[in-house]
Amino acid sequence: MIPKKNEVVLCILSSDNSKSTDELILLAAKKSIGEEIGYVARTARGKPYLPENPRLHLNVSHSGSYFVCAFSGAHVGVDIQEHTCLKDETPESAVPRLKKMASRFFHPSEADYIETDTYERFFRLWTAKEAYVKLLGNGIDDDFLNLSVLPAEEKALPEMSLSCARWKSADAYFYQENFDEGYTVCVCVYESHPDIVKCI
Repeated sequence: MIPKKNEVVLCILSSDNSKSTDELILLAAKKSIGEEIGYVARTARGKPYLPENPRLHLNVSHSGSYFVCAFSGAHVGVDIQEHTCLKDETPESAVPRLKKMASRFFHPSEADYIETDTYERFFRLWTAKEAYVKLLGNGIDDDFLNLSVLPAEEKALPEMSLSCARWKSADAYFYQENFDEGYTVCVCVYESHPDIVKCI
């Protein structure tokens, strides 16, 4: 069944290197929405879409052990990130590196926001920014630095309540949660706060 415009079906699969991204998308569709969705095509910027099923929108992400596919009746962006350290790094010793990355890729207000609790906040911001630019269909480009996903009023992300958070920034709505230990996933849509249906 095709999700409604304000509904996102989030299918989280274990990564499978023996399958292509398109095969994983088809598997996720069958498992989560029970639909034959036809073949997967891509825009010039690489965003997947379904020529034979234009009412169904999708977006994908993979990191570490997981592949995530979000299906919706409206445009959607999704990102999952494993909280990673380089070899011999700890979350504490990773902080200078993450702050340096933030100075390159984050809006100044976001870079300020990660001055404290850097390790957790960095990955929360990164997944939100990635989900947003994937909603736009842009990917990481020169505008990545100029956009902020922080709510304008608070200049901070809302605290995780029961391991998830919802907020609005600019023209988009965000849903974020800590998925499994050491992973953050974020969904971004234009419609009002999305109803999330998870299939794991």
